[in-house]
Amino acid sequence: MTIRNLPGVVVPGNLTFPLQQPANNARRIESSIDRGVVSPINYSWNLTHSRELPHKMVVEVSYIGRLARHLLATRDVMTPNNLRDPTTGMDWYTAAGTIELLRRSRYDAVTDSVNVSPAGVPNLPYFDNLWGPGVLAAKLAGIGCADPGLTSTQAVFQASYYCVANNDWTDMQNLLDNFSGKRLFYQSQYGALDSFGTVANSNYHAGTVSIRQRLSRLTWDLNYTYSKSLDDTSGLQTAGSFGSAFILNPLRQHDNYGPSDFDMRHILNFNSLWELPVGKGQHWGKNMGSVANAFIGGWQLATIFRYNSGQPIGTNSKYFDNAGWATNWNLKSAVVQVAPIQTGVYYPGTDKTPNMFADPEAAYKAFRSPLPGETGDRNKIRFPAYWTLDMGLHKSFAMPWHEGHQLTFRWEVFNVTNTPIFTGIGDTSLGYNPPTGSPTAQFGDFTGTRSNSRVMQFALRYDF
Repeated sequence: MTIRNLPGVVVPGNLTFPLQQPANNARRIESSIDRGVVSPINYSWNLTHSRELPHKMVVEVSYIGRLARHLLATRDVMTPNNLRDPTTGMDWYTAAGTIELLRRSRYDAVTDSVNVSPAGVPNLPYFDNLWGPGVLAAKLAGIGCADPGLTSTQAVFQASYYCVANNDWTDMQNLLDNFSGKRLFYQSQYGALDSFGTVANSNYHAGTVSIRQRLSRLTWDLNYTYSKSLDDTSGLQTAGSFGSAFILNPLRQHDNYGPSDFDMRHILNFNSLWELPVGKGQHWGKNMGSVANAFIGGWQLATIFRYNSGQPIGTNSKYFDNAGWATNWNLKSAVVQVAPIQTGVYYPGTDKTPNMFADPEAAYKAFRSPLPGETGDRNKIRFPAYWTLDMGLHKSFAMPWHEGHQLTFRWEVFNVTNTPIFTGIGDTSLGYNPPTGSPTAQFGDFTGTRSNSRVMQFALRYDF
């Protein structure tokens, strides 16, 4: 990365950015911006067909597509290398993942410990090929991270327990860089450098159906949308460093691709305005007197119903692995779902706090910690669906002293059913590796609502 023409700064030639950092292998965590930032590109198209039906009805069917490229996102441009052994073709993620799975298989939940005996640890040529036969084992034994006389694979296995906390495989890469005699994984100035760049993509496809009817006394609209929005990250351009627009593993950017934070598969709304057939000359009370009609006739009822399926819990509320930094030096990966989970609104605890899961402990054990290189699941879990019904009743009274004067009364009710729609998730960290034990008391608890309580308002309006 280079810098040129910075305001107020004279840069001699073509220098590496930033200038102030010495190459002393300190694991600094900083931010920057790509030199090659370009303007985002958006493509959109739609196809619509309308048809008039009997009884003053109109139906309209549409397809809408949008693609965006070169969206602003951030990623760690100094992420540790996924070093590949040219002899066997095995990469770091595979080699480290093999050892991590072995370590998990040897975990004893009763003693809360790992069997670190080298017996049964398979030999992976990866470590000998890259560091030399016996070299890595001797180095790790020399700093007390492994027993003497082991193979390199056995030494790394023991070091993952003796000198590295839980699932912290980026710390293992740091350990190997600092003590193995070779620096292969980290750039010498940073542990992580979050850089803003126009590298993200998004795709949106939707089908919509709208039905409208216009009668003399009844008008209504029904609109339904089925859509799918996918992207690399959903953060806005105002997202901060290592924030909501962050792509965790730039070496495998597609792993971050998934449902957008704002993705809603189903959206339905219905609105109507109905002149009630009550009063003089109407279906009911057609012979009503003038006084009674002034109070009972001429009322109009308006309704608005809205529904959408649940949105993903989002980047900032993801269930993440609190056991270690498996892939990125600064941010922890999300966990990986290994069993079906059904979300909704449940009251599993004795305190009757609303929870996303009917059985929080079963949901807790439906995840596993990510392996080295894994980003984890993005936006697989969704909040409950949102729905609300608003209604209004109104009538205009003609003033007897002047035909141009009238008094209008309105009674409006928002969230008629007074139904709470829960949102926000408590305790999204899963502190296990491997997945054992029990969740905290707040695991899966809702922390807020998307809807307000029922509200009624009355209004009088005089027109003259």
